[in-house]
Amino acid sequence: MKNFIKQLGLICAVLLLSSFGNSSTDAVIKEARERIATGEAKCIVIKDDTIVADYVGNGVAPLLEVYRNNPEAMKGGVIVDKVIGRAAAFIIINGGANRAYGLLVSESAKKLLEEHNIRVEYDKIVPEILNRDLSGLCPLESSVLGESDPAIALDKIHKQIEILMSGKANNVTENKMSYRTAKNGEVVSLLGYGGIYWPMLPAPAEDGNIYDQNGVNELVDYAIENGVNYFDTAIMYGRGWSEPTVGEALSRHSRESYYIATKMSNLAEANWSEENSKAMYQNSFKNLQVDYIDFFLLHGVGMPSSDKTSQEVFNARFIDNGMLDFLLEERKAGRIRNLGFSYHGDTEVFELLMSLHDEVQWDFAQIILNYVDWEYSAQRPVPAFGGGLATNTDPKYLYSELTKREIPIVAMQAISKGDLTSVPSQVEAKMRELEPNMTPASWAFRYAASLPNVLTVITGMNQMEYLQENISTFSPLKPLSDDELEMLREAASIIVNQK
Repeated sequence: MKNFIKQLGLICAVLLLSSFGNSSTDAVIKEARERIATGEAKCIVIKDDTIVADYVGNGVAPLLEVYRNNPEAMKGGVIVDKVIGRAAAFIIINGGANRAYGLLVSESAKKLLEEHNIRVEYDKIVPEILNRDLSGLCPLESSVLGESDPAIALDKIHKQIEILMSGKANNVTENKMSYRTAKNGEVVSLLGYGGIYWPMLPAPAEDGNIYDQNGVNELVDYAIENGVNYFDTAIMYGRGWSEPTVGEALSRHSRESYYIATKMSNLAEANWSEENSKAMYQNSFKNLQVDYIDFFLLHGVGMPSSDKTSQEVFNARFIDNGMLDFLLEERKAGRIRNLGFSYHGDTEVFELLMSLHDEVQWDFAQIILNYVDWEYSAQRPVPAFGGGLATNTDPKYLYSELTKREIPIVAMQAISKGDLTSVPSQVEAKMRELEPNMTPASWAFRYAASLPNVLTVITGMNQMEYLQENISTFSPLKPLSDDELEMLREAASIIVNQK
């Protein structure tokens, strides 16, 4: 597609000089068209002969972004977009634009826009907008095929996007992934993909990447095809290579088909300054190749440093440097869709976070949650960033306080960093009695996911067999029965007492 656009730019250069008039609007449209042709933007909004907004993204996502978040700019304005099919045309009509320019426009979109008295121009016109493998119509185009009412069409577009996000349109032959709904309406797969553990290269690549990009692509493709849509990463993971590797793998898919979660990992004191923290934040967008982040977390809050208490560290990382206020403004601007935190530490900082909830309105929280820690967290300290051990706060208490405030939970370490994939023989025997074909890992994942306020359970999966087993566990989730819960309570006791 990139080569096509470059060639298109050369072919149409002369035509553009003649097709654009001398008006200032035409000149601005020409500038916008050139920016899209070079890949700088995907959708640009012009109002009063001025570019007032530009957007990146895939499919109709940029147009929907304009429609939802900048309706005044769209009304009476000019939309310049990379591709305008029938679905995009309906969004333009609903937004009240009076002119549209597309590098590629379908015949049905042109006719539809002209029927609504919207002037439409283009570099190239095609009969229809096809899907990726050219085997048929794009799914969004199919959803509005034959529709003439703009309001009804917009509703159909939203519903089709929900279907794509929920995995219902994927070619899954048997059971389907289970989903939960986030605070702001996102339909999230109950299995989330953790971004630390990916296939690794025998030696780093020339650019320094430690991960096997092709192997990561294969896993991500399979996950999305089978309904997984939540991908977790952080700028510090994989020596800094997790974000760009995950970003590259996901960029090959429609932006509407996944949610990305990353973190403000200003854990080292050298990164506590406002300048360094903001630079880290901006780099995440570049690494992930996105213009908004679905789930953004304050990373690893609640732990002390060698010379500061946990609360002093939190204040230095997020309060004294103004970063929490900055992130709240970013959420307000739409560049962060959900703001939360990942928690590793003592109750003092957790209670501070809860006291801030009325002001901040946390959208979600990520906590350690597994069936052993639920009963015995005090006996199981966790590794601290920078070395040593940190307090493993009682997940039962954290879950209760978060649920009380209706803050959805992302569960991490459901298999306790792999410890619960291999359990004492008497525990495994009890598990086999109840479910002969279920592995200890599946039991651990079912425990975390059976809690109703858990939005998603994230885990690293660096091998296809792990991914396939976990997809099977969550497609759909079979919630634990009372007898199964009792068995896991007994199992937790055995596991702790054998350590």
